[in-house]
Amino acid sequence: MSHHSHIEFLQRAKKVGYRTYLYFIGVEDPSINKKRVKERERFGGHGVPEEKIAPRYQRTMSQLFEASLLVNRAYIFDNSLDGYYLIAEMHNGELTVYNDSLAAQLSWHKRYLVES
Repeated sequence: MSHHSHIEFLQRAKKVGYRTYLYFIGVEDPSINKKRVKERERFGGHGVPEEKIAPRYQRTMSQLFEASLLVNRAYIFDNSLDGYYLIAEMHNGELTVYNDSLAAQLSWHKRYLVES
């Protein structure tokens, strides 16, 4: 979702009447992504130039709020730690935060799911 074409796709789908849902998996900080890409490369997976990771993270996160308003419902998962956890849901512009103990340790979903 690091390119605006994804937002345009959601806008077109909404305009013609499709019901759309967003299942978004994010992490607290792009340094987590950098570490995981290095690990993936070490095991033979594809790499991503390190200098591209943080800008992609920022572009993606900067579009999360708009995307969550375009869809019928957005489910927000965190994958910063071990496993992934449903931490929030956006429906009709209303943010519901789940998993309070985990959400208290994280702030990215609040930073990016409120209108700036």
